[in-house]
Amino acid sequence: AELARSTADTRLKRVLETDAVGVIFFDYTGTVVDANDVFLRMVGYTRAEIETRAVTWRTMTPPEWVKVSEEQMLKLEQTGRIGPYEKEYMLKDGSRRWMLFTGRDLGGDRIVEYAIDITRRKQAEATSQAMEERFRALVEASSDVIYRMSPDWKEMRQLQGRDFLSETAEPERTWLEKYIHPEDQAFVWTSIQDAITHQKIFQLEHRVLQADGTIGWTFSRAVPLRNKDGEVIEWFGAASDVTARKRAEEALLRSEKLATLGRLVASIAHEINNPLEAMSNLIYLAHHSIGLPEEAQDLLQLADAELKRIAHITRQSLGFYRESNVPADTSVTQLLESSIDLLRGKINTRHVKIHCQWQDDITIKAVAGELRQVFSNLLANALDALETGGQITIRAKRHHGKDGAYVRILFLDSGRGIPLETQHKIFDPFFSTKGNLGTGLGLWVTKQIVDKHHGSIRVRSRILPPTTGTAFQITLPA
Repeated sequence: AELARSTADTRLKRVLETDAVGVIFFDYTGTVVDANDVFLRMVGYTRAEIETRAVTWRTMTPPEWVKVSEEQMLKLEQTGRIGPYEKEYMLKDGSRRWMLFTGRDLGGDRIVEYAIDITRRKQAEATSQAMEERFRALVEASSDVIYRMSPDWKEMRQLQGRDFLSETAEPERTWLEKYIHPEDQAFVWTSIQDAITHQKIFQLEHRVLQADGTIGWTFSRAVPLRNKDGEVIEWFGAASDVTARKRAEEALLRSEKLATLGRLVASIAHEINNPLEAMSNLIYLAHHSIGLPEEAQDLLQLADAELKRIAHITRQSLGFYRESNVPADTSVTQLLESSIDLLRGKINTRHVKIHCQWQDDITIKAVAGELRQVFSNLLANALDALETGGQITIRAKRHHGKDGAYVRILFLDSGRGIPLETQHKIFDPFFSTKGNLGTGLGLWVTKQIVDKHHGSIRVRSRILPPTTGTAFQITLPA
């Protein structure tokens, strides 16, 4: 019996002196009556201080943790056990450490409690939480679309659309068809497979279907996230909305093409001027030849008229290229007539009737080339809206108001009209109802020019038969 008792005491002593575990003995008043050396080192008290019975669990418990400890003491009364629970402990020097506690009632006015110092773990958790909060704040502050993909990219686990793309309510396996433009899907998927195969960053610029149903552009970049074994467990990515930049680049490219075309047209017009003059002289000489049949003279007269029309268009082309950007006295009616002449081929092809309603020559201070661009844009749009055999009415009239004289120009077509839900968008840049045939810049440029001339532009339209059509009204100070 003595041997067994000695062996048990030795085992108990070894248990109590386990390096990582502090052991405390309390009485029912909460006074510390004994502790192992590990606990004494944890809290900084000496054994002599413990023996004075001046140290209690309340002495070592910060005020904000007293309630939690009292709840554990109540649990002890009901179940005979404490914890496990975590709290901060106040050391003798006033510093604090995080401890994990568990214990039980030993009977005979004694309670034992085991304590493990978990300060490093709590600090690591706090650091991790702070980093997670910062990352979450960074994600929320970013204007980029954020997404998470499965290792094989077959499932989109999450997407925050930022009003650019539709957000995912749950994991999405048809994301490629839902978000990527049909013509870009194969290209995007090939790039993804290349990133997966070579375990490299995925980045690509491609078209997407935006939340409002329109086509946009995005620059997408994703990185693989790995576990401790180096295996890819997820792809995390961000996608920037580059739609405005891409449209601006496309518009700039079109503008450059138009500028090049303008220079080419001016060069051609200049080169054909001399042959035109020679042909005019030859027709004149032939027309005045003696003994020429009357039928031949009539034909030569028609040829001369057509040649003069070609020369007129040539001079106009050169005039457009050489026009000044400085406001000057400009004839509104002449600009309207030249705009009609420019589009005469399209007008005749579609058998459109043009009704011009003005009486006198109307002159205002304006940049002629810019104003002609306004009239040509509106006339071209009206022609595009018409079926074969439609009608366009153009009115120009000078008025007098309390703020002075002004000119009102009206373009009225009998076309299909503009739906009410899109009328407020027609002056927005890059908005077009013509699909790939339109740049979406014509009416935007038109409004900019009208605003620059301190004027205004209004639109009214009707799409319900029997009367359909659209009217654009421009008002300019005279």
